This record gives sequence, C-alpha cells and structure tokens, in this order.
Amino acid sequence: MDITTIEAVVKKVANSSVQQVTISEGTQSITVVNRSPSQLSSTASYATAENSATVENSATAKNSTAAADQQESDSNKPAAKHITSTYVGYVQLGKDAAAAPLVQPGDSVQVGQTVAYIDVLSKLMPVLSEDNGIVEAVLVNNADKVDYGKPLIKLQ
Repeated sequence: MDITTIEAVVKKVANSSVQQVTISEGTQSITVVNRSPSQLSSTASYATAENSATVENSATAKNSTAAADQQESDSNKPAAKHITSTYVGYVQLGKDAAAAPLVQPGDSVQVGQTVAYIDVLSKLMPVLSEDNGIVEAVLVNNADKVDYGKPLIKLQ
C-alpha cells in the first residue's frame, strides 16, 4: 500500500459515519478508526507494528479524557485510570466464552498485559493495558457490544 492510498482511505472514513475499516493487502494491513465523524480537521497519529498500521483520529479522545479528568478533579478525587476498548465489537473477558475472566477486581495489571478480547467480525483482538494498576472494577459483561474508546476496566 502506498501513502496516497492510505491518505484517501483516511479522508473517506473521516467524511463518513463509518467507525472502523480494515484493509489488507498481502502481508500488510491498515485499520482506520474514526472516533468522531464530525471533527474532520483533527490530527491523525500513525503507528506501525509488524507490517500493520493503525490510523486514529485522536482529538476526540483527548477532549473526552480531559473532560472526564476535569469532572473527577472537581470532586477532589484523583483521576481514575481506565482500560478502554481498542476496537468496535463484542467484549470477551476470557480466552473463550467459557473461560474465567483474564482479570478480576483486586488483580494487578501491568502495561502490555492482555486484559480482555474484542470479537471483531469473528476475530478476537486483544485489549492491552496501557497502565499499571490494581483492577477496581470490570465495567462490562461478556458479549456486551462496545464502541471504540468505551471504558472496560477501572484501575486504582
């Protein structure tokens, strides 16, 4: 895939109501996630890993995180950390539907640890922790439909 094709896909997704699109070509794939279709002029961040690229519209997440942090600081509480959904799909808290959850309240999690999976078109995609902490609460149930950025787990 060349950069012109990638830019065209990003623009088309940004101008639509589509939440997420994944395009594969050979061993390469690109996932474009549209967090807010109404904010077309927001910045995009690029990340690559093992011949895949993820392009994300990051302005909305920063604004919503800032608003959440402001609400919590107004009540004189330290800002809560959340592990959020990295895909749109159905949450799976264990390795399969019958397995025990990967994390439960009281468990310690480390950066990069798989804490859940999201079923995206019958493909399980891992949700990785971006913070160290202790699980305070699991905010979703198995098979709940989740959108990109939805809080799944609250950390202390």
